[in-house]
Amino acid sequence: MGEIYRCAETVHVWLGDIDADEVAVAFSNIRMVHAIPATEPYKTDLCKSLAMLTQKPWFTRRWVIQEVKLADRAVLHYGEHSLEYARFRAAWYSVESRMLSRDSLGDLRLLLKHDVTEDLLELLWGFHMAKCSDPRDRLAALYGFLPQSKQPIDLLYSQISWNEIYRRLAEKLINEGALSASRVILHLFAFGPVAGQSLDDAEYPSWVPDWSGVRQLGLASGESNLDRQHSTDRADKPWIEISNEVGGLETEGPSSDPHLDDSLSSREKEMSWFRGAQQDILNANRPFELISFGSQSQRDFLLGKGNYGSGGHQFVAASMGGVPD
Repeated sequence: MGEIYRCAETVHVWLGDIDADEVAVAFSNIRMVHAIPATEPYKTDLCKSLAMLTQKPWFTRRWVIQEVKLADRAVLHYGEHSLEYARFRAAWYSVESRMLSRDSLGDLRLLLKHDVTEDLLELLWGFHMAKCSDPRDRLAALYGFLPQSKQPIDLLYSQISWNEIYRRLAEKLINEGALSASRVILHLFAFGPVAGQSLDDAEYPSWVPDWSGVRQLGLASGESNLDRQHSTDRADKPWIEISNEVGGLETEGPSSDPHLDDSLSSREKEMSWFRGAQQDILNANRPFELISFGSQSQRDFLLGKGNYGSGGHQFVAASMGGVPD
């Protein structure tokens, strides 16, 4: 499906047809973004129009993300009225700081960004609130962003259960190395484990994240720190505040992943990421201990333990270069 949207000349998005007159006014407000002075009354009306439109069910759905993220051009349709998606995005960014202060905006900011990542874990993290009825679609709806070479597993959509798909994905990513394993564990604390969610999956390993639901805001994600930055400076990455004993690194603020910093050694990059992730979890008042990290017989390993949920269920997450046990 992703290739279809990439190759399409224009993608037409149908938002509905109920209360079309109200939407017509909203479309009109959006079209005037660069045509009239940005007075306070106009900004207020524009915010109301954007808020009304983004409450439409289309903006909550998971499969539609690729419609506008991958298309060169998209047009929004509501009843007899239409609007270029580029105008909608421009209107949003003109009042972004006000819109971000509103509740229940979900993944809209990521949806409106023009760039597209090919990192599945980053997509799962960012679009965690986008909805679908089948847990397998939590992955399948995002696979359109990934070239074949970056698809970690074959989904085998009609052959295996959703929790088995999650287990295979977690296993594959954990076995890619300590850095990838640490990201899976961060997802584990944010989304919770598959194990224990029902009697059917009680026997699943404790290290498999439950990507079928939303992650907890503020947990290992940095949402609670967004107000510490201007909206134009903020990166869509976890907030990191760390002190690296190995390299003496001290940073504060939004960070692209530390492992991309060419000034650090590979050991320093990995240690800074792990400590930042652990600190985020501690800041969220989630008991967690990163028990050990290092190499054993030339194999990376990572071991952590903690509690999840109001019942205080304990689980252990581990990676040792081979299949987790």
